[in-house]
Amino acid sequence: MVRITKQREGACQVITVDGRLSADDVIELDKTVVSAPAAVRIDLQGLLSADSDGLDALRRLEARGIPLSRVPPYVRMLLEQPAEAAPTTGRAR
Repeated sequence: MVRITKQREGACQVITVDGRLSADDVIELDKTVVSAPAAVRIDLQGLLSADSDGLDALRRLEARGIPLSRVPPYVRMLLEQPAEAAPTTGRAR
């Protein structure tokens, strides 16, 4: 379960993500970022873990220029690894 909160710090909207970020939470995170009325920063200090969809969402946000701050070292290591290739559904012949 994840908790996503936002608060204003000067000209910046800080979005805090606490808990475990999973595929079920990605839409909520994206909506929170899109609805922010100002520049955004994502605070991940309380992020305990993220599944592959959660990591992909964070990578996309960072690629869009949204800073990720206070990232736990383990989560940073996961973010810096290349995204895993999607599993194939067909069978080799």
